[in-house]
Amino acid sequence: MPVAIENRLWFLEEIRSRDLPLAQDLYRLYPGMKFGLLENIDFFSAKLTEKLTNKLTPILNQGSTSLHTNSKEWIITAPAFYHLPAAANLLAINIHRRLQQAGFNIRLIVPTLYQDPALVGDSQTFSMSNNYSKHSRELRYAHRLQYYRVRDEANLRAQFHNQQVIVINDIYVTGIQQMIMQQLFDHWQIASCDWLYIFKVEETLAQQYPELEYQLNTSQYKDLSSYAALLNKTELHLTKRCVAHLLEQELNDFKYLMMQLNPNIQAKLKHDIRHEWPECKALFAEKLATIIDDRIHDRIDNNDNNDNKNDKTRAHKINTA
Repeated sequence: MPVAIENRLWFLEEIRSRDLPLAQDLYRLYPGMKFGLLENIDFFSAKLTEKLTNKLTPILNQGSTSLHTNSKEWIITAPAFYHLPAAANLLAINIHRRLQQAGFNIRLIVPTLYQDPALVGDSQTFSMSNNYSKHSRELRYAHRLQYYRVRDEANLRAQFHNQQVIVINDIYVTGIQQMIMQQLFDHWQIASCDWLYIFKVEETLAQQYPELEYQLNTSQYKDLSSYAALLNKTELHLTKRCVAHLLEQELNDFKYLMMQLNPNIQAKLKHDIRHEWPECKALFAEKLATIIDDRIHDRIDNNDNNDNKNDKTRAHKINTA
């Protein structure tokens, strides 16, 4: 029987009201962070790194497992992903870099997921998978339980066994994602786990209004022009949420957005859509047909390994640096 491990939960701010203070930086910059805007990723990474070091340093100084002295006993990670990272993965990579620069010895391990064709079988299933923040706790749990299947689990179990783990994530609402990950960690018999979030929604509020997360995610970039401007930014690392938001648009709005984007961005989008949702041809056929021809896409596809081999922010493979 797996032994229950020690868990600690940290966050920058607790949300206690449906009336979100969207003018404040934590809330104003959050949607851009979710879409992969790197300056926003950097903003939150700095704050989370400060929180992490302030909270953990007293704990670390009490024992022999100092981040400064024992690199093999500490791991920083985030929820697993398939091809396109979530914002949490980009945060984890940024925070890991900051900790290394500050002299903390810690490994980064970013698990990847198996892709299940059923995730894109129809528009309703796609919406459930990619608009997770709209749904109730029960629906979230059923979906996560069915589809959260990590690759190379035997190797991961060996790497995580008896380690001190820090999980980076953006928001704690119902706790379902943490619960599913915790079940894996219990099975892998890790030593302890610190969960670090930007926001935690107060428990009663989360139970009554789990869709509050969706309200926060979509509080910026509400019109097509601002969303097109975001997609055209050079300092944007496309996340799954950003591309899924694009695919959720009506066909005419999708066409309008494509007309605003330069050819290289269109080609990158087609490439990422095909890789994140490889069974999506029928579901997205009309929209994919509106994107530029495949010649640029093919060049990107052919050069993908060379162009991104050292791009840690992609984190396609498990990184054990």
